[in-house]
Amino acid sequence: MILLLSMDFLKSLLPLLAIIAGLFVITTKNAIISVFNLIVLYILVAFYLIFTGINYLGLSYIIIVRRLHVCVEYLLKYYPDYVVFIW
Repeated sequence: MILLLSMDFLKSLLPLLAIIAGLFVITTKNAIISVFNLIVLYILVAFYLIFTGINYLGLSYIIIVRRLHVCVEYLLKYYPDYVVFIW
């Protein structure tokens, strides 16, 4: 099986992407977009933990991401006027 990206490249790329996603969480003015960026951050950290061999902690991060997704769906359903998407 041919891998498009080597494991060493992924182990160095995922922390950089996580730092960028963390900066987006801090600097975004809209709260909903900030939560979306937080979900991306948690997914990146979970993949990094799984690649480094800490599977249990990576899977627990994925469970946290699912709960964040449910919270965002709740906000979008019951507070649609609050959500303003500015990209």
